[in-house]
Amino acid sequence: MARKARVPDPTQHARFVFKGTVRRLRASTVREVPATNQTAVVRVEDIVHAPEALSDHLGQDITVLVPRAGALKVGQEAVFYATGGIFGDGVAVLCADHRPAERVPAAMAAATARVSPARQLASRDAQARFQQADLVVSGTVVAVTLPTRPPRGRAGAAAMAPMTTTPGEMPVVSEHDPVMRDAEVEVAAVHKGSHRGGTVSVRFPASIDVKWYLAPKFHVGQEGFFLLHKDEQTKSAPGVVGAAAVAVAADVPAVAYTALHPADFESFDAPGEIRDLAVPSTPPTP
Repeated sequence: MARKARVPDPTQHARFVFKGTVRRLRASTVREVPATNQTAVVRVEDIVHAPEALSDHLGQDITVLVPRAGALKVGQEAVFYATGGIFGDGVAVLCADHRPAERVPAAMAAATARVSPARQLASRDAQARFQQADLVVSGTVVAVTLPTRPPRGRAGAAAMAPMTTTPGEMPVVSEHDPVMRDAEVEVAAVHKGSHRGGTVSVRFPASIDVKWYLAPKFHVGQEGFFLLHKDEQTKSAPGVVGAAAVAVAADVPAVAYTALHPADFESFDAPGEIRDLAVPSTPPTP
């Protein structure tokens, strides 16, 4: 008998998790988001974790868009799991799900901890990326170069080629090109997975365009922990990783490691989570 497929948890990738009280139905605080039977105004009572832009919204009314009409009632208290947001004259968030607060004690414990919501989110991201990583090493960047092999596809060719034009022509390189680079990392220790040799090559988008600016940017002399991923373009990865992975799919050789998420690098002097996750360690295999 075939096993039933596991249904993904819609709250797993929520970026803004908060406890709130429903104040109005079919209402909106954002001009760009019209009031419908799937919108409600919710007062933010506690924040579990949040991106920096939303970490200071405690006590404020925001607009919540829910996937099902009639899912909320005035006066209802719940923990909301938002996966995206719209900023205008107010804030609106897209809610993947909501649950009674008493049914998610772990979330409420995090909300009352003396840690900032942004730090809570960074901690969660670090733990998730560590679990997903194929290789975790600590070391030092000793070189940053152009990719050692020509990338495949139009986007890859544009990332490698200089931007040249002739009169009347538009530049061939888009502002969204990732501008791929290879960082050569001298490995001091291996904390997850196995690796042969004293160095490892990491491909990353050097562009500071809005599509790429969150990805780590490596430079010579940089020291820290590197969370490296193989074939990320074929994996299910939300947010910045999903967008980046799809765009660089044609640029990354099958054997290359990539670092696309801000949690994929942590410097030695950062008060982060990777140091604790990375113990114990082993030297690289010769």
